[in-house]
Amino acid sequence: MKRAGKGMKLLLIFVLFYPLLFLLAGSLTGEMEISEWVLFPQYPTAVSYVELLFDIPEFYVLFWNSVSYVICIIAGQLAIAVPAAWALTNIRPVLRKVIIVADIAVAVLPFQVRMLPEYLVLKDLNLLDCPAGIILPEVFSALPVLIMYYSFSNQPKALKESARVDGATEFQVFCKISLPVAVPAIVTCVILALLEYWNMIEQPLMFIKNKSYWPLALFSPGDAEYGMGVVFAMAFFLSVFVLLIFMLLQKYFEEGLSTISKE
Repeated sequence: MKRAGKGMKLLLIFVLFYPLLFLLAGSLTGEMEISEWVLFPQYPTAVSYVELLFDIPEFYVLFWNSVSYVICIIAGQLAIAVPAAWALTNIRPVLRKVIIVADIAVAVLPFQVRMLPEYLVLKDLNLLDCPAGIILPEVFSALPVLIMYYSFSNQPKALKESARVDGATEFQVFCKISLPVAVPAIVTCVILALLEYWNMIEQPLMFIKNKSYWPLALFSPGDAEYGMGVVFAMAFFLSVFVLLIFMLLQKYFEEGLSTISKE
């Protein structure tokens, strides 16, 4: 039974990591073998990575575009979501429920539903075809507010009340007690935003015509000029970058999810 269990685990790990292995194999396969779609190339080569890193300057432009988008969106979301969630925990229960229900309704709306209203608003504000047109709509995302609210509401009330009795102001309670305890929830918001906006495709395609503002997910070097190996190398880099960050922050991510699930 133990051997069967280990075999199932190894099979599951292989299935989960097969897309990543497929991209790695494609990036290390030469042009003569790549049409055969082999998982283990007979003559592996790193020429695709050399071309990607040294012969295609557009790669770095789009890479830093993605980094800038992700950093600005995450910073904006936290700057709005953290104080908004703290305010929700201190208002009347009836009004709080109304706001939370409205927040959930907005959070579950897919981009396809929000696309036209966002396009019209950005057009009126003259924010189309510029980075601000990508960043600003996502800064006001409803999901981080919900995550932070559930984190704050699940914190021990006795700890906050004892600090108030000792003379701490509301701002001190927020900064010195609630905010440090909510670090796992903040990391959860960061990881979820990273996974979503590092790979975003629809927003830049809809709102940006200038390709120099596109993120890395829309990078396409062209098969005729560089070959499919470069495409595989870029896709592998795009996937591994997020995977490494997730592995580094996995502990805080799990703590954040457990805190939220208590509600």
